[in-house]
Amino acid sequence: MINAARLNKNYYQKIALDIESTTKAFMIVILMSIAASMGIFRPTTLSELFGSIIITILLWMLWVFIVYNLSNLFLRKAEQVRSWGSLFRTLGVAQSPGALHMIGAFISPELIAIGDSISYFLVWIIIGWQISCSLYGIYSLIEESYSIKTAAGITFGSYIPFVAIILLLTRI
Repeated sequence: MINAARLNKNYYQKIALDIESTTKAFMIVILMSIAASMGIFRPTTLSELFGSIIITILLWMLWVFIVYNLSNLFLRKAEQVRSWGSLFRTLGVAQSPGALHMIGAFISPELIAIGDSISYFLVWIIIGWQISCSLYGIYSLIEESYSIKTAAGITFGSYIPFVAIILLLTRI
């Protein structure tokens, strides 16, 4: 997780090619979902906790599906991105900074007058870090003939709806 968060290109390329790391990548997604559920959604019951974990995982899988289809549409020559498994693993480990969402569970708006403001600020910092890791992960998969602009277009174009859904869920 540390190598992914530190934007280690060799690590992303190794993960993309290592079929046995699929479980590891999915465990990172589950950890991120638990942390996001506890820190962002702040459920009050066990059923709300499990519901938000399931929703977060499903939304992440939907996002990977969108990235996969966008990359196949725009990156016809990038064979590694065409593999669902390599993209799944790469974007799974790219969610490593999401474990920090757990910090939001410890910032109580009742104890600190600006607690909610701090929580939302941290959420955006962590989401930005996750976007950076995802962008770098996609860029590490594509061939050298493609630019960082292409990877950025795919990442941001697919991440905006994902973040919008998360924000709508936190407001409900």
